[in-house]
Amino acid sequence: MQTILLRCPRRARFHFGQVGLGENMALSDTAVLAHSDTLFSAIINTAAVFPDTAMLDDLIDAFKEGEVGISSANFCWQVSDSNYIWFLPKPAISNESRQNSSTQIAQSLDTSRRKEFGKVKFLSKGVWESDFTPNDWFDPDKCLILDGKFVVTQTEALKIPEVYRHARTKLYEVVNLPKVRVHAADQQQGFFGQAAVQLGYWDENCRVHYYMLAQMPEDERLAAFFRTVMQLLIDQGIGGERRVGCGQLTEIEWRTDLNELPTEPTALQMSLALLNPESVAELGECLSYETIIRGGRRITVAGENEVYLNRIRMILEGAISQKALDGRVVNINPYDETPHPFYRLGRHFSISLPQNLMPYVQQ
Repeated sequence: MQTILLRCPRRARFHFGQVGLGENMALSDTAVLAHSDTLFSAIINTAAVFPDTAMLDDLIDAFKEGEVGISSANFCWQVSDSNYIWFLPKPAISNESRQNSSTQIAQSLDTSRRKEFGKVKFLSKGVWESDFTPNDWFDPDKCLILDGKFVVTQTEALKIPEVYRHARTKLYEVVNLPKVRVHAADQQQGFFGQAAVQLGYWDENCRVHYYMLAQMPEDERLAAFFRTVMQLLIDQGIGGERRVGCGQLTEIEWRTDLNELPTEPTALQMSLALLNPESVAELGECLSYETIIRGGRRITVAGENEVYLNRIRMILEGAISQKALDGRVVNINPYDETPHPFYRLGRHFSISLPQNLMPYVQQ
């Protein structure tokens, strides 16, 4: 497993559009991180600029076969020149999680904390590797919760500059930027809002970035090509609305901070990427999860006979499964291969789940 830090400029903004009833609604909402299928699209579109189409085909095939894998992007807080706090998704063990009918996940949580528990979205690497239970997250002697969403251990909190070491610190904000479509046929439809996630920035050595994890191919030639494509993401950017300054990166840094996360394939797993199970049997292996709709973008000129990409339902990051799964890469082009396939990455990318992070599992 390879840790890849996606360094971002100061006060970087990103737009990761969500599925909506119309284009304006898609612009007015954004995910707060780049899902694995978004990163996959950025990688493949960047690889497509190379004249060697055979390498592009090999890379796509490697993703399909699971020889190459990527996680979704997650948050990384650089708290000083050399100290970083890495965040992972919270396991899907809240009341709202869907549950397989053959398995019950009982939750021995303090009932007075259920709303606060539901607001938590990310756990630091320190929390992940500790023996803390979910109840311990709310113990001020053990953990600090930032903005109600990010849990860090008190040991990690000591690395944070004191002025930002409090619960009100925001690692990101979703901002809505007013926009005008100058050439709109109907002036009433010319005004809209564009949502963007803005990463926290305090000074050059205290700022928020994204990072991703990757399973590198064993083929050295393909691995070198993958690294080259990743470096070119600095020029291409990730996500949407890049023409107005969103999605910019300043550096791709290959690190080892999370390379040793446990990945025992037969243990309970937590997904770090979107998953589209390849079969009903694989879906049955998923114990607790939430879903999201992906695809649905219009691919023809607005007006009559509009054509949209197919929509598919994916299982979100944080899903818990009985074991490591396969998943699949899905072509959502309604015309199949014409003019070319539109792939969505739904391959499983997971790590072993520490037992202490599941208050009680009854199988």
